[in-house]
Amino acid sequence: MEHNPIKSQISRYLFFSLGATLSIASLALLFAHSYFSQKLLEQEIQQRANTISRGIEFATEGLIESQQPVLLKRVVQNYATLPGVIQIEIISPTGQILTSSPNDRRAKMLWTTKRIKMESQIQKSRQKGLKLNMPIEQNGHSVFVQILPFNNSLFHEKRFFGQILIVLDIEPIHKENNLNFFWTLGLSFAGVLFVLGGTIFVLRKRVLLPLQSIQSAIAENSGTSPLNISLVYDDEIGFLAKTLQQKFNETQTLTAELEQRVKERTKELQNAQEFLQKLLDYLPVALFVKDVSPEKFGQIILWNHTCETIFAIPSDQVLGKNIHEIYSKEYAELYESQDREAVNSKKIIDIAEEQIESPKQGTIYLHTIKVPLFANNDEPEYLLCICEDITVRKQAENDLQILNQDLELRVEERTQAVRKSEARYQHLLDQASDAILIADIQGNLVEANQKAIQLFGYSKAEMVKLKISDLHTLEESNTTKESFQRIVNNRTGQLLNTTIVCKDGNTIPVDITGSMIEYNGRQYIQGIFRDISERKKAELEMQNALIKERELNELKTQFIDVASHEFRTPLTVILGNTEFIIKYYQKLSEEKRFDNLNKVLKSALRLKEMIEDVLVLSRLTSDKITLELQSLNIEGFCHEVVEDVLSNSENKNQIMVSLVDEFGLGKQINGDPKILYHILSNLLNNAVKYSKENSPIECVIELSQSEIIFKISDRGIGIPQKDLVNICESFHRASNVENIPGTGLGLNIVKRYIELHRGTLEIESEVNLGSTFTVRLPRQMQKKSDPH
Repeated sequence: MEHNPIKSQISRYLFFSLGATLSIASLALLFAHSYFSQKLLEQEIQQRANTISRGIEFATEGLIESQQPVLLKRVVQNYATLPGVIQIEIISPTGQILTSSPNDRRAKMLWTTKRIKMESQIQKSRQKGLKLNMPIEQNGHSVFVQILPFNNSLFHEKRFFGQILIVLDIEPIHKENNLNFFWTLGLSFAGVLFVLGGTIFVLRKRVLLPLQSIQSAIAENSGTSPLNISLVYDDEIGFLAKTLQQKFNETQTLTAELEQRVKERTKELQNAQEFLQKLLDYLPVALFVKDVSPEKFGQIILWNHTCETIFAIPSDQVLGKNIHEIYSKEYAELYESQDREAVNSKKIIDIAEEQIESPKQGTIYLHTIKVPLFANNDEPEYLLCICEDITVRKQAENDLQILNQDLELRVEERTQAVRKSEARYQHLLDQASDAILIADIQGNLVEANQKAIQLFGYSKAEMVKLKISDLHTLEESNTTKESFQRIVNNRTGQLLNTTIVCKDGNTIPVDITGSMIEYNGRQYIQGIFRDISERKKAELEMQNALIKERELNELKTQFIDVASHEFRTPLTVILGNTEFIIKYYQKLSEEKRFDNLNKVLKSALRLKEMIEDVLVLSRLTSDKITLELQSLNIEGFCHEVVEDVLSNSENKNQIMVSLVDEFGLGKQINGDPKILYHILSNLLNNAVKYSKENSPIECVIELSQSEIIFKISDRGIGIPQKDLVNICESFHRASNVENIPGTGLGLNIVKRYIELHRGTLEIESEVNLGSTFTVRLPRQMQKKSDPH
């Protein structure tokens, strides 16, 4: 099959473009030649008229008055014999024709009548001395009239100008000009045709034919074989063809690889789906899923093969339908209430036994588990329902119950006496305040009282299937075996302060007393288990109370030591300055009194700050401080803290605040402004207090997707390595602080506040080089009590 769209389209566009170009060029040439020919014609005619007028003026200039009329007429008649001259007139300032060329038949036909009509124009030109050039048509003939001002000694009237009037026949000139125009137009058109023909030949050879070759190669390619384009010329189209061939073959290779990958992935996905479907269909339990979103609550979206067997409903009659469309109103409301209970509680619902009516199997019994499946917003989106058919087990239980009843009737007489003694013994067991277990010599349990069932969490039927070793942890298995053997050998024994494992996996501390008993001629071991959980709990509480009391005593001691030193100094200042003011009030100047009162105020504020630290520490210790989270601009917040610190400090330090936000997360964070203020102001105050005057301090805020980092760096005295471990303990201060005041509570409070924000504090320091305190807080801050 041939493909020629490129040839037909490009040829059409090419010939259309060339034809339009030829037409435009011809029109442009026509108009240009017409315009310039007209201009040249006008110039030639005016030049002839000007030559005649200047010749007449020159010939008559300087003649004596007696010679002028005769010579003037002779000159006019001579010039009138020139080719193309129709009429020449010399007109005086008064309008009198002094002389003129003879009026032959041609002059009369082409000029005499027209002159009468132009008399007013001739007079106006004479009065103003104007020059007139007028091409006119007379009897279909082209005539050119030129009127020039002419002053000569002939004229004694000087108010007006004399005139030279020249009339030329320009028809021959027109004809010659038109003939030249058509020759020029023909030659130009032939040249344009020659150039356009050459252009068409070159374009067809160097553009059209290569493009057709490219099109044919693409059209004939099947899509599976490499593209082969053969071109002769190494030009732009050749380069385009090579590039197209290379990219086409690369794309073809990539497409083949991609198709192979898609096939492999599709096959893997199909295998996975088939495997999952087989897995669901061969599960021995009925498994189905319901949509529990508000708009589709109860709609079934998954229904495995076992569901079809148990409920006798095909999947195509269930999927996409609500439970009210499938079951009767009674069952639908029951199932919906169970579903809503599981969804609202967000917990697994275990229905040990429920009875339903199956169309094919009649009454069946199911053990059902309902599991909420959560979406990303921690709200249930689906409900997974797992139903196990326990009808056979239920029937077996019923059959076993009937057999047991029959057996009981058959052995009732034999066991009557034994039953009385057993009832008495069982009553004693059940009334016991401790758990009692009875096991044979091999360690198999054979009896358990009610207290043992409550303690271990097993049913009695489950208990008699266990061994003594099953009730102990692996760590104590050897000790249990040794104690068991000791009781067998010594017929009595004890195992104190050990632990047992309950059914739910929890461990309980117990004391065990064991002894050998005999029943129906066989030896058994009786173990009495006493739950000592409350005793252990009381012991632990007592230990914790002792530890806390010891810590409180230490804190009290440390507080007294600090208070006796730190509180004494501001109190001394307050008392001394107050007594001094009272004693010398009248003698002191206003400035001196203000200075002493200012010292009293600063010391009082120092006392207030120390007391507030103690109160905050007390509240933190007793967990009485909770976070009050709100959104705040962290950069502006830090600038406010820095301003407060600098305004309250006597040192003239410069604190530089900078924000690093590489991820463009914004300056808004979630935090407690009061606690963050205390953290930052305490660290900045320490940086100022332990640094030299004018020493720079840096506060860098780094924002990441998971946390907010504050780095406060100074170039102060630093912290010795031996003090870094305990620097955040209450009342602990570095050994190099010398006389710098402080209680040792600030960093402890800061650390506790940071931990309240679920953050961390890192300290790097070198003596005399400075310290860097790094505070890391989670970006999404939550209260410490929040489990999430």
